[in-house]
Amino acid sequence: MEPTINPLGMSSERPVSERTRRGVVVAGDCFYAGFLAHLIESGSLDSPAAPAADQVAQGLAFGNRVTPFSIQRAGCQPPWRHEL
Repeated sequence: MEPTINPLGMSSERPVSERTRRGVVVAGDCFYAGFLAHLIESGSLDSPAAPAADQVAQGLAFGNRVTPFSIQRAGCQPPWRHEL
């Protein structure tokens, strides 16, 4: 599969071998859980104000770290903290 290059010059698709891709159904759930976990742990959700942009960016990055674990395992098995 040829990767698609988006307007920012970044690849938006990466081929994943069948050997490593097991369960993609929960990938979005794992991303969102990682994003929210970061916001909760950083205290960004303690006030009614919107989280700061840097906290949102860090939360998105953390969600991106969590997601690959979900597609490498069969079923719904998000990573444990010590695996990150």
